Amino acid sequence: MPNRQPPSLEQIREILAFSAAFPKRASVLVHCWAGISRSTAVGYAISCHSAGPGTEKDCIVHLQKGRPKALPNLRIITLAEIALGRNGTMFAACEDMASRQFSQFDDEDF
Repeated sequence: MPNRQPPSLEQIREILAFSAAFPKRASVLVHCWAGISRSTAVGYAISCHSAGPGTEKDCIVHLQKGRPKALPNLRIITLAEIALGRNGTMFAACEDMASRQFSQFDDEDF
């Protein structure tokens, strides 16, 4: 889309810093245009940050329960990995989701 830029490491760090002030068990709504890619990746990053290292798989399973058609944005996950120093654990936890194709979604999802 015109005038749009991809997410940056600085933006992800800002989001994580902002979310660090949330109460530990807070409910958080993250929204993007379709609610499938960017918002789910940011929600996943916030969840991983809050829950701590070693919880990546639990966090992605929890996210999938709330949004079964989730397909987290891989760029945001990669940036969150860097920001959180997770060394591939976040990406590995959602690897099965990364192989899904958008063609499985209904037109109403977009």
